[in-house]
Amino acid sequence: MKVKNLLKKVRESRLMSKAELARASGISVLTIDRIERGACSHPKTKRLLLEALGIDLEDRENIFPLPPEQPDPKQDRTLLLAELPSVVRGSVQAGFDLVTIIALLRRDFSALTEEDIKAAYEQVIESNRVR
Repeated sequence: MKVKNLLKKVRESRLMSKAELARASGISVLTIDRIERGACSHPKTKRLLLEALGIDLEDRENIFPLPPEQPDPKQDRTLLLAELPSVVRGSVQAGFDLVTIIALLRRDFSALTEEDIKAAYEQVIESNRVR
C-alpha cells in the first residue's frame, strides 16, 4: 500500500542527499528511498527521520500525513442490504430475470454478494405470491 508523504520534498529543501539523511538517521538509503516512494514505515523509523531532519515530533503530520478516514465497509453493506428489496422489486416489476438483476446490481453495488441479491430476489418473489 502506498502512503503519501513529503519526506523527499523536505529532504531536498534542506539540500540533503539520501546518503546524508541515512547517516544522520541511522536508516539505510534503501529504506529512505522506499519511504519516499510511498512504502509504509514503522513509527520508530519516522521518528528517527524527523529527528535527523530537525523536525519536532508535534509537526510529524506535515511530513507524514495521516491517511484519510476510510468508510466502514460493514456499514455500507448494511445500507445496501436495507435498500436491496426495493431495488430488486423494481427490477422484477420491469421484467428482469435473476441473472440480469445480479449483473446489474454487482456492477453498481460491488459490496453485495450474489447470495445477498438472490435472497432479496426470493423475498420479493415470495411477497408477490402472498398478494
